[in-house]
Amino acid sequence: LGGSFKTRGAANAVLALGARRIVTGSSGNHGIALARIARRLRVPLVVVLTAAASPAKVAALHALGAETVLTEGGVEEREARARALAEETGAVLIPSSDHPLVVAGQGTVGAEVLAEAPETEALYVPTGGGGLLAGTCLAAIGRPVRVVGVEPALTPRYARSLAAGRPVRLPPCTTVADGLRGQSPGAVPYPIVRDHVDELIVVGEEAILAAAEQLRRLGVHAEPSGAVALAGALRAGRRERAVAVVSGGNTPERLAALCRSRTGAERGTAPETADRPHGHQTPLHSHQHPQEHTP
Repeated sequence: LGGSFKTRGAANAVLALGARRIVTGSSGNHGIALARIARRLRVPLVVVLTAAASPAKVAALHALGAETVLTEGGVEEREARARALAEETGAVLIPSSDHPLVVAGQGTVGAEVLAEAPETEALYVPTGGGGLLAGTCLAAIGRPVRVVGVEPALTPRYARSLAAGRPVRLPPCTTVADGLRGQSPGAVPYPIVRDHVDELIVVGEEAILAAAEQLRRLGVHAEPSGAVALAGALRAGRRERAVAVVSGGNTPERLAALCRSRTGAERGTAPETADRPHGHQTPLHSHQHPQEHTP
């Protein structure tokens, strides 16, 4: 739903907070997830993006009925603008990763992997803002599995921060993994990652693109951000029972198709189940173990 894992955290926060007007900052996928939810609930949504955001993702947001605001600067400037807009309009701010409800929702990825493949020895997780990695770390507590965060080498904010022993701010950067361009760790995910992640790996641009191409040849059409974990697993090269999370498939082709059709489900011409999240929709809180809520 929405072409990425982002719907998990976005839906959890929207439902728990009873949002009637939403503002967010996003590189694209979180905004697209929120746009689908907001469209279903008939809730106004404003998505703040940097000027370097993917034009295809901006177009997809418009096709789904979201209002967009572009800002100069990097992710930190984007987030500051989103906070200001939420305060000005009285909207609920739902960050892409830095919120307990978002982290709890993203953690269902790890909970489901460990429920379906309990023999997993290592779980490789793409890492941008850190919500998915933090949630996966929570899901893995007490389980005999190594959680490995994988970051683009051009923006290793968690690797640098853990090495320094404190959150480190990096300058804005451009990477093929456009969904993972964060400049600093989130206040909510950082201590969870610091205390529970087993390893952090960085991967270069060529390795990310090679992993995306390998997935494509296997029939999995992942965007570069979604292929980062596989790139990390390949770089690690360990003989182990490993799972690499493919976190996003919003390729230019998929987004172009969405813009052309606005999808049959949104127009009400397809069965409602085509656009319905699986399982129940009880919001999770960060103090609850995600596995307790696996559908």
